[in-house]
Amino acid sequence: MQKGSENQATSDESAALHELIRREIESRGPITFARFMELALYHPDHGYYERALDQIGRRGDYYTSVSVGSVFGKLLAVDFSARLEKLNSAGFDLVECGAHDGTLAADILTATKTARPDLYAKLRYVIIEPSPKRKAAQRMNVSEHLDRVSWCQAIDELGNGSVHGVVFANELLDSFPLHRLRWSRQQRQWHEDGVGLDGGRFVWVDMGGFGGTPRTGGPDEAAEADSDWRAICATAQALAEVLPDGFRLDYCPGAARWWRKAATALAKGALITIDYGLTREELFSPHRQNGTARAYCRHTVDDELLEMPGEKDLTAHVDFSALIEAGEAQGLVTERMVDQATYIMRILQHSGELLNSALALTQRDRAALLTLAHPSGLGRAFRVLSQVHGG
Repeated sequence: MQKGSENQATSDESAALHELIRREIESRGPITFARFMELALYHPDHGYYERALDQIGRRGDYYTSVSVGSVFGKLLAVDFSARLEKLNSAGFDLVECGAHDGTLAADILTATKTARPDLYAKLRYVIIEPSPKRKAAQRMNVSEHLDRVSWCQAIDELGNGSVHGVVFANELLDSFPLHRLRWSRQQRQWHEDGVGLDGGRFVWVDMGGFGGTPRTGGPDEAAEADSDWRAICATAQALAEVLPDGFRLDYCPGAARWWRKAATALAKGALITIDYGLTREELFSPHRQNGTARAYCRHTVDDELLEMPGEKDLTAHVDFSALIEAGEAQGLVTERMVDQATYIMRILQHSGELLNSALALTQRDRAALLTLAHPSGLGRAFRVLSQVHGG
């Protein structure tokens, strides 16, 4: 058993969640960090994303591109409008996954209605949202556009080849539950660090060798999961002579699984994600030997992942290589992967006139643009991956 940190329950929700997790461990034994993260973030009563919707912005725990102002939604609206126009379809779909409180959806819809009313009139805006609480907040924020908006609980509900347009996610995949793996140089294999108990404390425990995730789907999904895991293992074996003992990897098979489902839903158009992330090679860089999983609370970041469950946001960098491979396996073509600053500059170069005229950028918008694109801030922190399907 490895050393852990005492958990200070700072609210009734955190105390209740702490007790719930403690009882599960007492009855079942140590749990994976993926399970711990699932409960800490998504428990329907006490999870971080369920207890409140004020985590973002100055009074919350962190900033996002959306919290900077409506200009981010205007930029996306311009990019998406250009993509939709090329489809030459009778109707267009914009599918947003992980819409939080609906602010970004409202910004995109308002900007599209202003700049391209012809496209807006043919637009179907679908929000993928499993949480009734967040759906209620979204409905309020998009109240002026309810005739354009509908909801689904999961990406699976869209149906294969049903989307003609854009499926996109902004800061969604970095919060998918993950497995914390640790490299044993002597055994040349991965061990999984799970979560156990030491008195009333949550502590890291060695759960033994990790050989891939449980197969809960059909044979196709199992084969895809095996493919993801083989790529990880191949990289580790290639670096076996230099990979330090105890090197940590935060492995999230759910992100690639979700990407495959989104790719399957796309008949024609683009699949786009904007998120913290790295290529597989970058994830194996020596300076990342402690992994990328982090906890955010009140604008501070730390690696005390087991403290205050339900009070902290838990995230890890997305493996963009896994997403690229998953999409290409479904027939998508990788358009580009760039940092957010480059993505924004491309939009300004191709559609700057539309932004300035139809959308009438304010001084506040222009200041926000600097924040979104600045290399020392959000401009380099986020990457944008786009893959396309020609239909």
